[in-house]
Amino acid sequence: KSEFVYERVGTDGLILYASHTVWTSFHDFDAWTKSEQFRIAHANAGSSEIRPLYVGHPVFEGFQAVQRVTPDGVKQRLSELAAP
Repeated sequence: KSEFVYERVGTDGLILYASHTVWTSFHDFDAWTKSEQFRIAHANAGSSEIRPLYVGHPVFEGFQAVQRVTPDGVKQRLSELAAP
């Protein structure tokens, strides 16, 4: 998997963060959400100690890849790469 964290200052002056993780498969992601590592990483979510860091509740937005672009610029819809 690959992980990225993005940051920008919003028009209201607040700092916005986005986390972007690319998983090898949905199965791997789903297994991680049920793992001990996930429970440990999210154990303090919503605690009063970190609540001042957030303006609102974090929102999960999941996306599924639909296209791959190879290094030479070839675009492939992922449905075309799936085994029949």
